[in-house]
Amino acid sequence: MNTLLDLFDVPVGINGHGLRPASALYRNESPSHNSESLRRCAWELGEKRAGDRFIPAKNHVGLGPVSPCQGFAHWRIKQEWIDECAGRHGHGWKDCRLILRLYDVSCIEFNGFNAHQIQDHNLPGICGQ
Repeated sequence: MNTLLDLFDVPVGINGHGLRPASALYRNESPSHNSESLRRCAWELGEKRAGDRFIPAKNHVGLGPVSPCQGFAHWRIKQEWIDECAGRHGHGWKDCRLILRLYDVSCIEFNGFNAHQIQDHNLPGICGQ
């Protein structure tokens, strides 16, 4: 059975044993395979922050569930789109802010108006999480 890590044989450092493919970690081929080494590898990959260098072709926002009452949101809004909207709306755009609006639609068929609750979160910048 192939795993996702088999598709990307990314070399990662493990406890000073040199470089081994990430798939070796998954299949427990490393003598130092434990939760601490996996945590360290995840930290090393996260430190590189490759996503920060990615510039999307379009605006996007993503929301992922973390627990029943928590989620993780990320967004990138292109400056060109903001400039275009500001030009279209003229003075009406003055003092506007970006807002992430979350709708609680649990256990209902959402029609756009019947959310249990609406939460607005001011976005501190045009990209973030």
